[in-house]
Amino acid sequence: KLAVRQADSRNLRELRQESLYALLMLSAKTAQLELRPGLWPYVNTLQTLNWRIKFLHDLSELKFDAGQPAEAVALLRRAQGIAPQSVVALDRLARALATSPDFSLRNGKEALDLARQAHEIDQGQHVNITDTLACALAENGEFDQAVAVEAQAIQAAEAAKATGLADGLRTHQALFHNKLPLREERQPAKAGP
Repeated sequence: KLAVRQADSRNLRELRQESLYALLMLSAKTAQLELRPGLWPYVNTLQTLNWRIKFLHDLSELKFDAGQPAEAVALLRRAQGIAPQSVVALDRLARALATSPDFSLRNGKEALDLARQAHEIDQGQHVNITDTLACALAENGEFDQAVAVEAQAIQAAEAAKATGLADGLRTHQALFHNKLPLREERQPAKAGP
């Protein structure tokens, strides 16, 4: 908190990207980002797009953990707006829109569009992106296709010897087989030790 309070614009501009990212994340974790909104412009001074996207994604995780899903989704939208072809940005936003337990945050059509874009760019290389596509299909009532896509994800996880991941994907597939979409309940982090 002291470092954030004492930081001035000259000092912040002179920091290496890794250090500025770390300071911004620490300020978010200690609620200093909200107390010093003047820090937000420094997110844009993260010179590489990857650092800005990483910050927005990590901050969205903090918001989900704090029980603030609307704020988390807004940050994911911002990240996707900054990098419209980023597989990670597309995937994370699609997943939130497809699986949120909060009806007001879900948008099946948009989730499916984003998930298809991510899957096309990724070319099926990452199991989690294929899983997100299956989740988006299920959210749109395309359960048979969701089951088939999830089977591809399970096969890829098994080929990578990721047994735990494959088991989790089978749970998703069972939901889709029973004509149920996935809802990812996120419990707010508890304060204290």
